[in-house]
Amino acid sequence: MSEFLKVENPFIETLFDEFFAVKEKQNSIQYKFTGTNEQRFVLLIDKVLNNNEMNLLNNIIQAGLKLNLEEMALLNMNQQDEGACISNLIIGLKPLKIIVWGCNEWIKKEGWDIPLHQIANVRSTKILKADELICYENNKELKLQLWNLGIKKMIG
Repeated sequence: MSEFLKVENPFIETLFDEFFAVKEKQNSIQYKFTGTNEQRFVLLIDKVLNNNEMNLLNNIIQAGLKLNLEEMALLNMNQQDEGACISNLIIGLKPLKIIVWGCNEWIKKEGWDIPLHQIANVRSTKILKADELICYENNKELKLQLWNLGIKKMIG
């Protein structure tokens, strides 16, 4: 228990000890990602990307976002430690922007209802929900929707 917080009642003091222990544990998850997160821009996926998906992602980042993948953080939610969630990721990495590629189960766990290609604001972070990358590979209509409804607004 903190030295700055004095609680006279022993019963209440134990409740505060439990609260502080849970809060500390909750925020202690170290998220694993590739890139530097220099731009404070996170790309969330929920599977290992094949070569086609990786190439498509690189094209979207370079042509659409005018960024380099190395400046961002690419994070596979299914490769994180137990207890990982998008809310805690926002607290830990402090991204300004996130594009969620698929990850529907992770969004459901948060209780968020973000329509496809739309942007939501969570704790000062813009979150764009996109479909799985493979869906955009040969679908020009879907790419156009992603650009016009999501990415254009995110960078504008």
